[in-house]
Amino acid sequence: MAISVRKVTDAMLFALVASFNALKREVAAQLTTMPHADVSSKASTGDYHSPVAGAADIDGSAAASDLASAIARANSLKAVYNRSIADADAHKAADTGVVSTADATDLASAETLLNAIKTAYAAHRASTAFHFTADDVNVVTANDATDLASAEALANDLHAQINAHIQAGFGSPSIRLIDA
Repeated sequence: MAISVRKVTDAMLFALVASFNALKREVAAQLTTMPHADVSSKASTGDYHSPVAGAADIDGSAAASDLASAIARANSLKAVYNRSIADADAHKAADTGVVSTADATDLASAETLLNAIKTAYAAHRASTAFHFTADDVNVVTANDATDLASAEALANDLHAQINAHIQAGFGSPSIRLIDA
């Protein structure tokens, strides 16, 4: 949940922002229960007098309960997951291992996409190259998607675990400087 702040020429502002963000990263590095220094979020709102951190950028798709909702959830999860792993405010380093599998359009492509997200997420959440500590809490336990029922189960499990993983960070926002 980064707050966007306009760049100004005052060097003290830049030092303060850098120090605040560095402190969050240092604290996160010392904890064994929090993989992220921040929560991946949507753009902040408000003005410079009273900025408001953006809401957590989580998957809000409907539960997978039929083919159409499983396809929609798979495609939504891919987009949210790819945005989240690229968030350098939340991670030690941005993860470039995006899921590049084509969006789902039918059951076979939904199974392929969901299994690709499951594999990528398992590697990402366990990585200490991207996290201050590996996330051993938000683990997907559903089997690979091989038919509609298993695709629905995997989509719903991925939804729960990825959303929880994204939010496994400090509730106080980092500060992201943007151009004036």
